[in-house]
Amino acid sequence: MNIGAPQRQWTFLHYLNGDNNLRESVTANLARLHAEGSSDQVQVVASLYRGQPEWSLKSLLSRLVGGSSPIASATNWRGQKTFEVRQQDSAAESSSPLIGSADQTRPSDWRHLRDFLVQSMQAYPAQKYALFVSSHGAGEAGLLSDSRGQRMSVDDFRHAIREAEEATGQEISLLALEACSMGQPAVVDRLREVSEYIVASPVPITTNQVAHESLLALAKQHPDWSAEEMARATHGVYSATVPAMQLYGGQAQ
Repeated sequence: MNIGAPQRQWTFLHYLNGDNNLRESVTANLARLHAEGSSDQVQVVASLYRGQPEWSLKSLLSRLVGGSSPIASATNWRGQKTFEVRQQDSAAESSSPLIGSADQTRPSDWRHLRDFLVQSMQAYPAQKYALFVSSHGAGEAGLLSDSRGQRMSVDDFRHAIREAEEATGQEISLLALEACSMGQPAVVDRLREVSEYIVASPVPITTNQVAHESLLALAKQHPDWSAEEMARATHGVYSATVPAMQLYGGQAQ
């Protein structure tokens, strides 16, 4: 459990599942986060999974907009790596510290999500936490599918968050799901047990549309935002490119 009052306002936790055909898309998300980087008040930690199929740097570059550089994300590795995200303007991978890696893990295993949350929340304590998930989604059938065709159930996803909150004595104030159909009413009802605010779409969406670097820049400009203010800003950024995204929680239903 975290001891004492944390100094930073927010820790953003990104769980990026590329153990499927989204590998280049979620790698582009990591590159966008690197382009903006953390601050002393808003820390970003990102865990990226990559599967075994043929790697396409050309496909990755096509997903980066506005002249963004793929930087360290462009290197062709497999497995799971977790980064303390710092701003990068070069290919120097050392400028964004690697804080964990594994060759044989599955994003569909709820225990890996729980461990990522616990370790990151303990290592980077904050007043408030937000969890961002980029993956395939299937509504009530679950999310975070992997190359073996397995996915995490909604109940296991909720269980992972609950156990992390219990282990750290902290709460995930905001949950943003860049995944198909995870805003279905039955799903949201269950997930609101572990997060006050949820941004998700009740229908299928196209991935790699959200400007994560823009949201991070806003958060760094307004680190003292409440959970509701951050949720509204997140919804604004997400819905600007994915109109189906909805905000659930508080007074927004």
